[in-house]
Amino acid sequence: MKKYDTEGLIADLKKSKDYIDKLVEGINPVNGKPISTREVIYDYKVSRQLEFLSEYIKNEINRLEDKAQSKVADNENELIEFELSDKELHNLTLSDKPVSLADVCNMLNHLRPSSNMRKLKAISAVEVLCNFGMIDRVRRKIIPTEEGTKLGIQFKEFQSNGSTLTKVLYSKEAQQFIIDHLNEIAEINKTKRF
Repeated sequence: MKKYDTEGLIADLKKSKDYIDKLVEGINPVNGKPISTREVIYDYKVSRQLEFLSEYIKNEINRLEDKAQSKVADNENELIEFELSDKELHNLTLSDKPVSLADVCNMLNHLRPSSNMRKLKAISAVEVLCNFGMIDRVRRKIIPTEEGTKLGIQFKEFQSNGSTLTKVLYSKEAQQFIIDHLNEIAEINKTKRF
């Protein structure tokens, strides 16, 4: 038996349905001439079975087309990995004032060319910054190293509901460091599933 791909199967089923429909109408599907009324296809039972078969093939064609359409939609909804071209990065304006790592990632995520692209997670950047010795992670806290402080990674204290909290902020130079190492961050981002 011939092996079919979905498109080929749908095309052959449509052709078969067309042949069956012509037979039901009393037309020879090959030459388009009327079939003699003495032929077996005019028997009530035969014509009813041909009509049933035509309807069945129609439903099968619809099912296969819907399945193919669904597969296309699934592929469109499938996330692709985060990646920005040099042209896309050219549109990025770094902040002159220090911002959080989440803000840097949001600026980069805003440049994504497609909503089907996975977002860049700050935790991926944290890992790269740790690898380069710019920050340390102590428990769940991020602390700038001496190298990181020279680059412009800093602690900032602020008050919230009577408590003193700290925030790690990244200068324009630190933001540029992140951009310069975006490929490494994107590689780690592939393994981070949240």
